[in-house]
Amino acid sequence: MKERWLTTNDNPFDPFTQFNKWLRFDEVKGYRTCERIASLVHYSSGLTDLEVDQSIDQAIDTLVQIYAPLDLYRPITPATSRRWGL
Repeated sequence: MKERWLTTNDNPFDPFTQFNKWLRFDEVKGYRTCERIASLVHYSSGLTDLEVDQSIDQAIDTLVQIYAPLDLYRPITPATSRRWGL
């Protein structure tokens, strides 16, 4: 299971425990976070799970960096989601 994800600063839902609500909010706002991550992930059937996870992590970091001027995204883990009260 992926232990790191990306969320927008205004999304009140936890992508780990409230994924459907989180996704709905994300889509209604037009962020398309999952699509943006998927467009940056390098995937092939020959990759190990670790390599796929590393590619997802790199995509998360790239999106945080691209949207830094807007302060739109933040990486999130199960521990940080609890600390932020999600």
